[in-house]
Amino acid sequence: LMYLAFAAIVLYQRQWRALLAAGCAGVATLILQGSVDLLSGKAPLSTLLIYLNENQGGAAKYGVMPWYNPLLFVLGLSLLPFSIPLWRSVKTLWIRQWPVLIPWLLFVFAHCLVAHKEERFLYPI
Repeated sequence: LMYLAFAAIVLYQRQWRALLAAGCAGVATLILQGSVDLLSGKAPLSTLLIYLNENQGGAAKYGVMPWYNPLLFVLGLSLLPFSIPLWRSVKTLWIRQWPVLIPWLLFVFAHCLVAHKEERFLYPI
């Protein structure tokens, strides 16, 4: 999801070299993931498909939390204490850093939609 948001921003900004590099990185990632499955005696990308099928509605059996739980975690524990000294320049930072913040926000909001939430799912941010 973050990769698609990043690619859309790069496309919007018409950074063709970065878009080509992102496309090559995405294809290389798919090839490497498919190769691992092939070397394990499975169909290419079958591990990814099994993971997606297992978590399609099945993740709720491990516990359900409110939709806003990732927002509380990110805003309350991660950002707020460290952003207090930067409060005056928040608007400027958001304007300058929006290409980084849009994929980040998509990542957090996607986790708001998942029934089973854990803080470790947010470690990539």
